[in-house]
Amino acid sequence: EVAPFFVVVTDPTGNTAPLVSVSTVTPAAGAQLTINATPLTTAIVAQLAADGNPLTVVSGKTVDAAALQKVTANVVAQLASVLAAIGAPANYDPFSTAITAATAAGVGNTADQVLDIVKVVTDPATGKLALATVDNPTPVAIATATSTGGTLAAPPAGVAALPQAAQAVAKGLSACFALPVTQRVTSSNASLSASQGGP
Repeated sequence: EVAPFFVVVTDPTGNTAPLVSVSTVTPAAGAQLTINATPLTTAIVAQLAADGNPLTVVSGKTVDAAALQKVTANVVAQLASVLAAIGAPANYDPFSTAITAATAAGVGNTADQVLDIVKVVTDPATGKLALATVDNPTPVAIATATSTGGTLAAPPAGVAALPQAAQAVAKGLSACFALPVTQRVTSSNASLSASQGGP
């Protein structure tokens, strides 16, 4: 098999649109190949389709590698302030930088944190894909192979540290619920149902 390699991740419930990714690199025999499929990679691939549908690129079974590289570079440039705020590596690539997801034991890496902070949205004014951040929903036009789009503002320090804060809360709750009920419950209200927090 040779590149391009396409990845399509579908939601069996149909509630979420498919995630799409592609690699134009053919690895050496026996070598690993990382291909992330995320909302960001899906949006980038969509910029290569005349109809804006990433699945059109997949069904065509071919991809303009130079155009993909240009769109990716332009989008990464849009994310520069966000990437700097979270300490992402200089060679961050939405398609190939390995993602370590957050777990109960620890926070995810910066590639995972990008997905926590950057959101792919539809600009209501244009109907086209755009980028935003969790703290600023104002859409910024996503870059294409021929346009650089807008630049996302750096998120406040509190937003950049959101994954760490969520992890601290998760650890605190885990530690709390690990205690016997008699140690973590100081009083109860028997008039409340269980669905409302009662006993």
